[in-house]
Amino acid sequence: MSFNLKIGAYELPSTRNKEVFMSLNREVIKSFANTIVEVDIAIVTNSKINFDSFINKIDEVCWLALSKGDVVPELYVNMIDDAFLKLSSDHKGKYRIAYDSAVLLHNAQQY
Repeated sequence: MSFNLKIGAYELPSTRNKEVFMSLNREVIKSFANTIVEVDIAIVTNSKINFDSFINKIDEVCWLALSKGDVVPELYVNMIDDAFLKLSSDHKGKYRIAYDSAVLLHNAQQY
C-alpha cells in the first residue's frame, strides 16, 4: 500500500519513507518552538523587538519556508503572528505576511 504524506502544502511522494517525514516534522516543531519562545520572552520581559532584525537574524520558521516551502502548519504561523500582536499592535499581521512571502519566494525559485 502506498500513500502520500502531506505537511501544510508540502506533499511527500509515496517513494519517500517515514524517516524523511519525521525528520521534517522535527525540524518544523523545533523551528516553531525556538521562534515562539523568543517572542514570548519579549512579551514577559516587556522588551521591544525590531521585527525586521528578528526575521533576518533569529526567526527559524520563515527561513524554513524559504528552504522547504509551505511546510509549517497554519496554526503555528498564526500563534507566532498572535504573539507578535501581543507584543505590539504595530506588528499586526506582519509575521503572516513574512511567512507567506517566504513561501512565495521559495515557490518562485522552484521554477
